[in-house]
Amino acid sequence: MAASPPNRFARRDLRPPAGANPEVPGYAKGDHVLHKWVLEERARRRRFLADQVLEPCEPLPRVRHSHPLSKPFVNAYESFNRATSYRLQPLMKHSAFFVGVILVPIWGVHYMTKYHWQGTHKLHESKPTKYPAKDLAEHGHH
Repeated sequence: MAASPPNRFARRDLRPPAGANPEVPGYAKGDHVLHKWVLEERARRRRFLADQVLEPCEPLPRVRHSHPLSKPFVNAYESFNRATSYRLQPLMKHSAFFVGVILVPIWGVHYMTKYHWQGTHKLHESKPTKYPAKDLAEHGHH
């Protein structure tokens, strides 16, 4: 499964990773406020890690199985999305909304009124077929 996209608005976490025991600088040794903060931070990290465990009743993410023929396209899209720092994903969502909800219905109404609408409450299937030889014979041309 691909990694989740980074949040552009999140600040970088400059704290040491959980489980690391960074060396306390000499000027801060014996500081009771710093010691209290370190204990609180460790407790917060423990609570955070305990919260990451899914309970049996929690919903699990569905695994989406794609068609084997679509895998090259999906892989190309994912690699391009990763290369553009996941900026392609919101653009694709907005463009899909615009095309599916706005553009296609407008085009459908335009097509129906231009080619199939004859007047008030009248739809017709197709126009009568005209052949050039028949027109020539009617008008007396050879």
